[in-house]
Amino acid sequence: MVDLTSISPQARVLIHLFDLLPKQTSGKPSRTLTRESIAKAVGLPSYTTVKILREFELKGWLEEKRVTFDEVIKFGSKFDVIHSLTISGVQKAEEVRSQIDKTLIRVKDRGRILEMETREAMSHIQRTAKLPVAMNYTFLLKNLSKGNIIDVNSVMASISRIYPYGARPEIEYFFGRDEELKELREFMRVDSKILCITGIGGSGKTALINKFALQSGKEVFWYSFSESMSTMKLVGKIAEFLYKLNRSKLQDYFKREDVNLIDAFLLMGEELKGTGALLIYDRVERAGPESLGFFSHLKTTLEDIDVKCILSGRQVRRFYDTEDIDSGLVKEMALEGLDKESSDQLLRLLNIDQQYWDRLYDVTRGYPIFLQKATPTSTGRIDEYIFTELLKGLSLKEEQALRLASVFRFPFEAKAIMAEGYDWNVIKDLVDKGMLEKIGDDAYLVQDIIRERIYQEQAAPRKTEGHKVAAQYYQGKEGTLAFLERIHHYVMMNRGKDVLTNAIRKGGRIIDEGYAEEFLETIQKLKKLPGLSPKLMSYLYFHEGHAYYVLGEYEQAIKQSKRALEYADLELKPKIWRWLGDTYQLINEPDLALQAYDKGIKFTSPTGRVELLTREANLLTVTGDWGKGLKTVKKALSKAKKCKDPTIVAEAHGLAGYIYSSLWDAEKAKIHLQKSMELSTKYRSMRNLCLGHMYLSQVYYQLRGYEGAEKSSRNSYDIGTKIRYIPALAGIYVMHAPLYKDLGDLTEAADHLFRGVKLAKRKNSRQWLGDAYLNLAEISRTFGDIKNAIGYANLAIDWSSKLHDNETYGESLVRKGVFLIETGKVKEGKKSINAGAKVLKRNWCKRNEIWLKIQKSQAAYLISGTKGSVRCLKSAIKRLERLDNRRMLFDVYLSLARQLVEQDKIEKAKEYLNKGMEISGESCWYEEIEYSLVEIPSMILEGKKVGDKIEERANDLRNKGYAAEMAMLYQMASLTLKKMNNSEWKHYSRKAREIYEGSDLVQFMNRVPSPQ
Repeated sequence: MVDLTSISPQARVLIHLFDLLPKQTSGKPSRTLTRESIAKAVGLPSYTTVKILREFELKGWLEEKRVTFDEVIKFGSKFDVIHSLTISGVQKAEEVRSQIDKTLIRVKDRGRILEMETREAMSHIQRTAKLPVAMNYTFLLKNLSKGNIIDVNSVMASISRIYPYGARPEIEYFFGRDEELKELREFMRVDSKILCITGIGGSGKTALINKFALQSGKEVFWYSFSESMSTMKLVGKIAEFLYKLNRSKLQDYFKREDVNLIDAFLLMGEELKGTGALLIYDRVERAGPESLGFFSHLKTTLEDIDVKCILSGRQVRRFYDTEDIDSGLVKEMALEGLDKESSDQLLRLLNIDQQYWDRLYDVTRGYPIFLQKATPTSTGRIDEYIFTELLKGLSLKEEQALRLASVFRFPFEAKAIMAEGYDWNVIKDLVDKGMLEKIGDDAYLVQDIIRERIYQEQAAPRKTEGHKVAAQYYQGKEGTLAFLERIHHYVMMNRGKDVLTNAIRKGGRIIDEGYAEEFLETIQKLKKLPGLSPKLMSYLYFHEGHAYYVLGEYEQAIKQSKRALEYADLELKPKIWRWLGDTYQLINEPDLALQAYDKGIKFTSPTGRVELLTREANLLTVTGDWGKGLKTVKKALSKAKKCKDPTIVAEAHGLAGYIYSSLWDAEKAKIHLQKSMELSTKYRSMRNLCLGHMYLSQVYYQLRGYEGAEKSSRNSYDIGTKIRYIPALAGIYVMHAPLYKDLGDLTEAADHLFRGVKLAKRKNSRQWLGDAYLNLAEISRTFGDIKNAIGYANLAIDWSSKLHDNETYGESLVRKGVFLIETGKVKEGKKSINAGAKVLKRNWCKRNEIWLKIQKSQAAYLISGTKGSVRCLKSAIKRLERLDNRRMLFDVYLSLARQLVEQDKIEKAKEYLNKGMEISGESCWYEEIEYSLVEIPSMILEGKKVGDKIEERANDLRNKGYAAEMAMLYQMASLTLKKMNNSEWKHYSRKAREIYEGSDLVQFMNRVPSPQ
């Protein structure tokens, strides 16, 4: 019999390529076909693999192909080589496979050795080990030991590598859970990213995920909580895991002094990408609310990468909302007891007489923790199994201590019950007997079912006494959880009225600090108190609405807020209307949000009016109605003198500055922003200061103050990361990407936008998504990738339409139209431009009018040449000169100058070129490029030699990835040289056409004379 462990390296490579035949014929390049992937899969050194691949190529068994795997195909992208079998290569591989198929394989499974043919053995292993990947010949050869033996258990261990952080218990035995394992495998297959598994203590959650981790075939990160941990430390654990996968950037980042959470999360996402890892967090009920931020960030991070996460615990705090569930991003699984068949298997193992199995299953509900406590002698008194058998081994003191401990919902310190006369030995014995679970150094909790049943069996006076002890324990502790539990225990003692006022006063803080679910439970009990006044009921409904809002249950939030309005006094009504407005805005109902804000304004104080008017103005700008937005914020500022909160006035000035800058009135914008920042600095409003710097950066950019723009951008970013202000950080990344594009760093610009998209996918930051995708479209087009540009424009259209962002919606339709015309699809392009213009005219203003003229000039240039385009540009200039956007004016002057050169109007072109250069402000790299597109043709017409200058500028553009501008440089040189009857025009024509053709910019290519 042939020993397959001695098969030659050549045969292994050939068989592996045969296994990958579907990848080779799919038409889509696959990384599995690269030299590095082949070497890793076969288990050969890289140099040996290279030698074999060359040998195969010489024999005609193999062919190579150059491809790129970049998401955005950059000009000058790195190309990889993939390898595919030829027809003769496939024939040779079939010969080798035929020899393997004739060999008998010895499968070691559960202590037995089964001898079977190769394909039968592969099928048996696939079925028995429940492999998550298809069993193939490469996998078989890698797992064979001498004598053609393959061990099923070794196979299972080889497909998953588990890196535990914290205790990962060894599972003694595992029964059933076929449906749950099937659901877990389905979770790995679909687009969902996070699975939350909940169940009582002892239901088998850890055993289930441990079993699945072994079968997953993934690199598995396993973290078991023993206590609450900060978000930054949790990111640090991921850094350790990534380091073991030879990804050290995040680990290196943590060695710096200026570490901040936002950058750490973004880098974490970049490092996790491509690992296909499975992140498992067990016992998350111990995590505490401070870990909510981590899981909330993680949810956003995982949306766009090939990594999954499983959270398991008695309770998973809500870091997600109903939209995440509806979209499938997050899935939930409630783990019940074992099924009957699995329960029987476990009882058989425990040597329990079969006649008692049915009754034991009914009593224990199939929960492993209780089934395991059954003994051959326990079955005679099954009806009292829980309360007799489980408590049978306890002393009187231990039983009394356990009954007292059952009133606690959260882990408690030993002193909570020691104060009642129970010593350390009692606590230790309860832990040893499995009644108390020790959590951390000094924290304990009764097992869920035991706590529930023991608590219910107690007489009312004993329960009241227990709650009194718990209330006293929490009285001496600080923090929101202690305050919440103190309220809970007073309510359970029927003394809810004693704490009602305090509960209402601090309810907002309790909810905001992560205890919304627990507080909801308390509110339900408080609402049942007799004799509550309408005012008190209104506040309870108000907090109930707030809690549902935080949990993402927006329909319930609106319902309870409306009920609060029925009873609310004049003090509470504006707060409710504000919450309703915010909720409507979050679920993309801007009209209802505006109505809510308007109603709130009628009831509130001068301070409240300024706040609500500012919110209303902000919402109007999000929908693209700059005119109404400006009018509303002016109204807010007119009432500012009566406003008692200077931070609200600062917010109003900041918004006014943003609106003026968006309407291209930079000087007025500057005045309002400086006022906002003065107030924000004086009264330490870091949120408004962050926004002020962000908007000021945009103003500097419009005024061609690039150094000031970069400085303000950095200040905004530093403040935003310090206070973790996600909506602002999303805006910073999106708004400042064009600055990096102008400074000649397309990679940094694209990186800013990808980071912006990740942050903007959080629900309270989505107003930036349309802009982010539209800017990505522009970056892709500059790279020369018009297909990706149209793809991103479509995403911008989808998101801005969904979010009622009419301005971005209109602009995206127009830009998509221009892109389509560039590819030669003139009819489709015109249709999209007209649709976009129609949307923009809903909220018509000078800015939109000018911007649309500029876009139409580009379309006219592509369709009919310079004549119609020049007319549009001149019209735009007349209007633009009355506004204050020097950056835009410079662009339009130079675009007009370039087209006048094409018309041989050199003197007129120089006139506009000089106008552009006379605009005050700093020059940037991109403006120098634009200048050279006019300067070089002018020099050619003057008879000067420009060959070196063209190549120098072209090399600069090539190195920075500006494909479209490089093609335009060659186009202008070609057109001008042809007019001068200089034969060099053909050389530049070929270069321009080559870039345009490779980028699918058909319409531009048509404007370049053919050298043929």
